[in-house]
Amino acid sequence: DGEDECEPPTAPPTTKDCDICNSDGKKEKPEELTLTYSSNGQNSFYQGEDYASCREGDYPTSARVSVGGETIEVRDGETITVTTIKGAITSFEFLDDSSSDCFIHTSCSVPIVNGDQIGPWIVGDGEDECEPPTAPPTTKDCDICNSDGKKGKTGG
Repeated sequence: DGEDECEPPTAPPTTKDCDICNSDGKKEKPEELTLTYSSNGQNSFYQGEDYASCREGDYPTSARVSVGGETIEVRDGETITVTTIKGAITSFEFLDDSSSDCFIHTSCSVPIVNGDQIGPWIVGDGEDECEPPTAPPTTKDCDICNSDGKKGKTGG
């Protein structure tokens, strides 16, 4: 109802050392991107549905993926380096499972951050000491419902 004092959640702040690039223009679009593959896809904390179609869900444990015309074989936990495509997005075509096809935003108008997971792709090689981002904490009074099964303020 807008009368409560609840603030909308925001993406966690990035650590500049972990940013590959962002919209403040201090770092340019990368020509290559190092990604670690995970069959347990997660939603990105920085790239919403408008910017990345790679989302939470199950992906193949191994796959042949075409990126910019190059075919790469990946397995769960394996790190690869891809050439980013000119323009705003880099697409991943899963050759054996087209339902997994997806793209990520690589023009830097939204951050690309080491440790963030965009669908099946964890940005970086895990050796950069960048922690994966976590969801900002919520105030229990602002939760309508949450995973611990308790209900909070419902606007009445």
